[in-house]
Formats: sequence, structure tokens, C-alpha cells
Amino acid sequence: MQSTHQALAPHSAGLAMAAQLPGSVVLGREGDDYSMFLLSQCVRDATNRYLTTRALPAPGTTCTD
Repeated sequence: MQSTHQALAPHSAGLAMAAQLPGSVVLGREGDDYSMFLLSQCVRDATNRYLTTRALPAPGTTCTD
């Protein structure tokens, strides 16, 4: 998970890390906060889906809620 506008952790850094980890993707969330799981139902749904089924979101997925 990576917010698109975090000041201290740019979205590009999350993408660069995922590129080094085979089989990984970045779930983006439009915004500048660090509390994505608390604020976004989309992030919670994607996280819970991964934890229960190991299904990753599609590459390039960005939550906007």
C-alpha cells in the first residue's frame, strides 16, 4: 500500500520496491496520509482479500475513497 502523495515516501519509491520483489504489486491510494487502512474501504477490502485468499489487486490499482 502506498499513498500517491506522501511527502516522506514518494509513490515512485513504492513502485521501485515492488519492481525488486517478484510477484508483488503496489496498491495505491489517492492522498497524502499514512492511515490508509483506517480511512479507505477499498484498501481494507484489498488487504483483507489478500490476507484471506492471497489474491493481489491488479497492477496499477489505485483506491480513490
